[in-house]
Amino acid sequence: LASRNGGGSDAKIDQLSSTNGRGSRGEGVKELQERLTSAGYDTKGADGAWGSNTQAAYDAYRADHPLPVQTGQGYTSPTGYDYNQITGVQGNANVTPEFLRKVEGMSQRLGARPEHIMAAMSFETGGRFSSDVRNPHSSATGLIQFMSDTAKGMGTTTGQLAQMTPVQQLDYVEQYFQPYRGRLNDLESVYTSILAGHPSSGDNPLFTQGDRNYGPNRGLDTDHNGVITAAEATAHVRSRMGSGGN
Repeated sequence: LASRNGGGSDAKIDQLSSTNGRGSRGEGVKELQERLTSAGYDTKGADGAWGSNTQAAYDAYRADHPLPVQTGQGYTSPTGYDYNQITGVQGNANVTPEFLRKVEGMSQRLGARPEHIMAAMSFETGGRFSSDVRNPHSSATGLIQFMSDTAKGMGTTTGQLAQMTPVQQLDYVEQYFQPYRGRLNDLESVYTSILAGHPSSGDNPLFTQGDRNYGPNRGLDTDHNGVITAAEATAHVRSRMGSGGN
């Protein structure tokens, strides 16, 4: 990277990066690239496509200018949401204030709400929030049920993930969500990133009858019309959030 300018962070870079992430395209990404390069973090061009060079430049910028993380207190989020409303949180030795503060930090970096990531982990672990929860029918393991191929792509294995503490495994949860940063602005987009491998919301179709993924998930097709939407798929996750679920 080029020689970097001194001083604090650039509020516009922070704003643009909060709504874009790896894979994003458009004028916002182009402006981000121009601002990063001007600040001394060379993106190797400003083509409006967030690829590996832009990611490396942004990572270097973020390392030099960490976001000030807004954290809650105890079992309350920065916005006042009571995490104890989420199924499995209350009285769970795995869900400590340290765990919650780490979820809040990663959520802010990802552009997500911490209660949405908590609700997704509650659903994926059956309310246990344990790093060694395993699906008896597949290789899926841990807080967001990492598949073996996914774990390998992140430089680890499901066996190693299972040996971590829940706090340690959150580093890999954040790594998993990183490509979707800036596109995790509701519960549906968080959960569908896990279920379908891409963020989706509302009535957008995830699986259609005839797709290989429809059959294993057909129980989510609540109106039995042969299409599973993001909202349908996420309904069971939302029900775990209590009265504050939105």
